[in-house]
Amino acid sequence: MSPQIVDSTLREGTQAPGVHFTAHQAVEIAHLLSNVGIDVLEVGHPAASLEQMNIVKRIAQLGVLPVLAHARSDEKDITIVKRTGATWVGLFLGINHETRTARVLGWSVKKILNQIQNAVLHAKRLGLKVRYTVEDASRTNDKLLLQAYRVAIEAGAECICLSDTVGIMEPAEVAKKVELLKKNFPEVALEVHFHNDRGLAMANALAAVDAGVDRISTSVNGLGERAGITDTLGLLVNLHFQNIRQASPPNIIRELSTRVAAYARTPLSPNHPITGYNVFTHTAHLHQKAIQLNPHSYTWIDPQKVGMSNKLATQKLSDCHSLFLSPFIKCASELRYHRSGYGTRYVMLDERMVPDCRQYCIVREIPATKGTPIPHVDSHVHKVDSLFLFLGKGPGLSGLKIEVTVGKVVRQLDSPASVFIPAGLSHTYRILSGSGVFINHVLSGSYNDSLLEPLPKLCNNNFIAA
Repeated sequence: MSPQIVDSTLREGTQAPGVHFTAHQAVEIAHLLSNVGIDVLEVGHPAASLEQMNIVKRIAQLGVLPVLAHARSDEKDITIVKRTGATWVGLFLGINHETRTARVLGWSVKKILNQIQNAVLHAKRLGLKVRYTVEDASRTNDKLLLQAYRVAIEAGAECICLSDTVGIMEPAEVAKKVELLKKNFPEVALEVHFHNDRGLAMANALAAVDAGVDRISTSVNGLGERAGITDTLGLLVNLHFQNIRQASPPNIIRELSTRVAAYARTPLSPNHPITGYNVFTHTAHLHQKAIQLNPHSYTWIDPQKVGMSNKLATQKLSDCHSLFLSPFIKCASELRYHRSGYGTRYVMLDERMVPDCRQYCIVREIPATKGTPIPHVDSHVHKVDSLFLFLGKGPGLSGLKIEVTVGKVVRQLDSPASVFIPAGLSHTYRILSGSGVFINHVLSGSYNDSLLEPLPKLCNNNFIAA
């Protein structure tokens, strides 16, 4: 029987360093997740902020999947979860030595058990379904572990979760622990949550599946605290490979991974399993020759199943003698969302000039004109960070007035000015007056390939974001 996938991109994923999803981005991710085939959406910790509470509300209102929201084992947190419309509350509280000496300093085991009981009872009175997690379960002795779970179950919890909070477990240990918990508590669902600190999260998740676990906590691209957790898409594809679960739509797998990476400003490693750029790229001559004769000779799965294709590596960074460049003039209309506009545009660097350069830079000369120049750049979004520089021809680089829009912020600027544009944010600019130079630098060798297209234009599966 296939385990349920509880995707935590919108909760655990936001605990990765620097990650912050806007409400609109969270809604898009939720729609994609519902279409990739996960079973439960774990969204945020609504007691943490008004913004988090509103995001959980919006996702719950979509009605695409059951929503679970995080809460400390505290009545106030639980009540806030109820207000969001989420049907599940994910309660967490550890009981081991590390918890009692660092997280709930000075609490006795008895006090922790009482807190668990009262929290679950309060959630049940509010009509919520309860998942109770023993934080740091992998470093908790079996006696305490069973005590904590038993208290939660007797109070009404429908699901218990084994959390490998520091990513210390190994597959054989996982199998034994799952078997222990299933034997002692067969009447409730058992979920597992594996961190990847030792690089074992996927192996541990598959071991838990073999041992009969009911639910697995994951996040897209493995986003999460420190080294992250089990990758949602990687697990789905592995379960498909094992004939345990039906394959997800290939176009959605690729789109979801790309969009989360952009919104999180956390580019995937090229060799990230399943969705990394290089995972179906073949470099050695023997491999290239074989793959052309038999597409499966060096692949474990059909690349098209995950929205990818076999590629032959041809580009390598040039030797030092080829790194001194001669810019060329090109009309901006070669770029999507751009028209010709004013002034001459010089391509200073892209992958046409230096193969595998992974950067794009143009310089536009802006001549003085009568009246306000006609806008020539429509709002667009990149998968990577980018930069605007505006330099006037006057003293101290003054003399150029521009208007820049980033996200919902519109700002008029006088040169010299620079604007940093994080990946995933819509942006545009227009010249208001003056003359000077505009520089655009994008962390991708191909401008057009770096664009993140609006979701409705890419998907034909009726999951258009609100």
